[in-house]
Amino acid sequence: MRLPSLALAASIVMASGLTGSGSARAADGECDAFEVYTPKHGSMSTLVRLALPEGRGAELRKFSNELNAIGYSRSQNLLYGVSTRSHVVTLDRGGTAVDRGKVRGIGDATAGAISGSTLFLRDGLKLVSLDINPASPTYLQITRTKWLSWLAHVDDWDFGSDALLYGVTSVGMVVSVDPLTGKVRVVAKPSGLPVGTYGAVLMAPGRILYAIVNRSHGKSRLYRIPLNAPKNTVEVAAFAPADTTDAVTA
Repeated sequence: MRLPSLALAASIVMASGLTGSGSARAADGECDAFEVYTPKHGSMSTLVRLALPEGRGAELRKFSNELNAIGYSRSQNLLYGVSTRSHVVTLDRGGTAVDRGKVRGIGDATAGAISGSTLFLRDGLKLVSLDINPASPTYLQITRTKWLSWLAHVDDWDFGSDALLYGVTSVGMVVSVDPLTGKVRVVAKPSGLPVGTYGAVLMAPGRILYAIVNRSHGKSRLYRIPLNAPKNTVEVAAFAPADTTDAVTA
């Protein structure tokens, strides 16, 4: 199914307001990523190519629907995300979007990450596994649902090399989530992280976790969290505030 409301609303442009306000130079933590952000709930989402660790951003496309819970499939070279009314959307690296239709069983998914052919979503207290293998008979169907072991307000997560999901809670704690059991464990409590909604989280080389708090003192703020030394957490960039953000390495 294709939704006319997902037609691209802008051509490729450079973002004028997405340049990071700081810098962090290190071999570990260098990567390219995609971010989607929505200034206000119900408004257009924007896809951004993000260079880390500097936090430089280049705007790719705008969409008339809100996008969230994105993950990147390396085998398909596509982003998968959840749009308004629980529709699954794929995006290529240039931002061209295809609406794949409504998926039954998804309510308000806020976190997403892909491992193999599964998109792992946080939907309230549930950890939902969505099949994204186009050759599978259960393509875009939920294949497993687990309850999180406790209500961790994690609005995005990404996989570490240990096959666990990592995110930041609304009180600034780094947690891991076992994607098979839903078990949540506290990993670190960096002192430099403010209270807020961490809507965009991604894992970079060297076990460097990047996290964007949607709104803090009038800005969205990007933090670099070395999981091997969380006391060295620093803010590396600041952007315009947003109601929702999400990110993934690619």
